[in-house]
Parts: sequence; structure tokens; C-alpha cells
Amino acid sequence: MGRSLGIASLCLSFMIREMKTTAKIPVTLSGMVKAAGHMSLLKISFLSILAHDMIFTKMFGFTTAYALRIGVSEKEISLLYVGIG
Repeated sequence: MGRSLGIASLCLSFMIREMKTTAKIPVTLSGMVKAAGHMSLLKISFLSILAHDMIFTKMFGFTTAYALRIGVSEKEISLLYVGIG
């Protein structure tokens, strides 16, 4: 069932066509400054920074300290971060 649905989705995806736009709006420094001042963009950027901070802190802070506490060697931790282990 899942395989059939996947194959059907793949076939349907070939029917998607990109809409061509003829008018290109040039990007200017003043336009970028204006866009950067939008409050919704600032809120989303702040939330993204917080999320990345939490991931980084957990990965390289808590996980390492806990692994060392339960007896994992430093070599094994480095293999874990590289993705070999």
C-alpha cells in the first residue's frame, strides 16, 4: 500500500510545472533594510536563534557531560558526533 502510494506520488510530481515570471524586481540595499525591519521577520529570526542555541547546548553540553558520567570514553563521544557510532 505504502509503496503504491509512493510510486503514484512520484508520477504525479512530474506533472508539477514551474510558473515562469517575466518581471524581475531588482534587490536593493534599501529594500533589504526595509524588509529586515519587519516585526514578524524579527520574531521568527529570534525564535530560530533560540532553537539553534538549545540544540547546540544540548548536543555539546548536556549530552557530553551525561555520556562521560555514565562511562563513555572521549573517543566514543567523538565518534558519536561524527556519526560513525
